[in-house]
Amino acid sequence: APVRGREPCTGLLHPLQAGMWLIWWDACGLFCFFFGEAVVMLSNYVLVKHVLGPWSQWNAIGIVNLVFFESIIVIVTIAHWRAMMVCPGVTEKNTATPADCKPNKDDPMWWTKPKRRYCKRCKAFKPPR
Repeated sequence: APVRGREPCTGLLHPLQAGMWLIWWDACGLFCFFFGEAVVMLSNYVLVKHVLGPWSQWNAIGIVNLVFFESIIVIVTIAHWRAMMVCPGVTEKNTATPADCKPNKDDPMWWTKPKRRYCKRCKAFKPPR
């Protein structure tokens, strides 16, 4: 099912991936995906097997560090998958108001911040040009 607030792209979906965006036949994209996942898995293996294990001898501090590191690995993997499965250029609906588009005058550097564009139909920020 599509992510709430996002419109799925049409025409590029794998039949099993209804509501998600992924081009399965893009060789460069698939190479980058597999390379990125391999780097994450290899760094996980090396750090756990050859750095964390010998350093801590699997005592309580080593286990805490392992849990912390593995949670970071999970977050990185989820972020990579989410970035890969979302249609580029799609913004969340109902996340902005016209007042959000104007710079805050209380900020001393307000004049350096650009005014953001706003879509009245979907109530979201338009991407910068």
